[in-house]
Amino acid sequence: MSDGGEGTSARADGAAALGAQRAAGPVVTAGPCATFNIQPPEPFDYSKPQEWDKWIRRFERFRLASNLNASSEENQVNALFYCMGDQADDILRGLDLTEVQRRTYQEVCGGLQNFFVVKKNVIFEQSVFNMRRQKEGESVDSFVTALYALAEHCSYGALRNELIRDRIVVGLRDSGLSERMQLDADLTLEKAIRIARQSEEVKKQQSHQRGDTNSQASGAESVDRVFKSNLRYAKNTPTCANSQTNKSQSSRYNKERDRKLTRALMSPFCHTQFSGARTKTISLNSERQQNDSWDQGGARLRSWASPGCC
Repeated sequence: MSDGGEGTSARADGAAALGAQRAAGPVVTAGPCATFNIQPPEPFDYSKPQEWDKWIRRFERFRLASNLNASSEENQVNALFYCMGDQADDILRGLDLTEVQRRTYQEVCGGLQNFFVVKKNVIFEQSVFNMRRQKEGESVDSFVTALYALAEHCSYGALRNELIRDRIVVGLRDSGLSERMQLDADLTLEKAIRIARQSEEVKKQQSHQRGDTNSQASGAESVDRVFKSNLRYAKNTPTCANSQTNKSQSSRYNKERDRKLTRALMSPFCHTQFSGARTKTISLNSERQQNDSWDQGGARLRSWASPGCC
């Protein structure tokens, strides 16, 4: 009895350890000393059935990486429905599968595929693929990835890679690059992607270089503009020495002009009246009232009193 009790206890402990291991996730050995846990994917979002293909691909990677595919079919089905979430059991009851099929992983996956994925309209999918062009600001990698995703439902079969290549050549925004690719008779999908990436990288480098050059030119023009502005200000602003010199020259000129005018007015000719002409008494202030004297005698007197006279 004691041996039977010990055996039962050992089996219970083993089952508890196995349950704890499953709860923690499968353990994968990456080397002689390194191990790591692989976490299952997040539960499926049933409000987004269009995401089923993406979710099941992620589960397939988890299934292979965790060696779940080496376990029994029934265990794989249980793991699939456990990762899908609470509603998975209700969906399983609604699938048109026999009891044997419900315990087969591939049969269950096929039933779920028919349940979540609506049959695609191949003609529509192909028209969307053929109208796809590179958008403004879209990188080459994003454009190629979008083409791969669109071609998935087009049923192209063996022509898939060739048609993706042709769509890249025709759909690129760079018309010059597209023309060069069309002239290459040996162009493959891999070569087209490589050329498009290289061209995009070269354009980025050239744009970066032009940006640096424009920045340097703008800085030089700013320095030039400030220098010229300061130079014009210096030319138009008289210094103290120049100001004193101009004042001195103006004072000498005014004194010489007044001296010549006084000499002319004190001469006997200054008091002579011309027949038929109106005259006006001229004083020392006549120089400041030139516009008031319109007679010929006044005009002649003013001409004699100019700085060049006498």
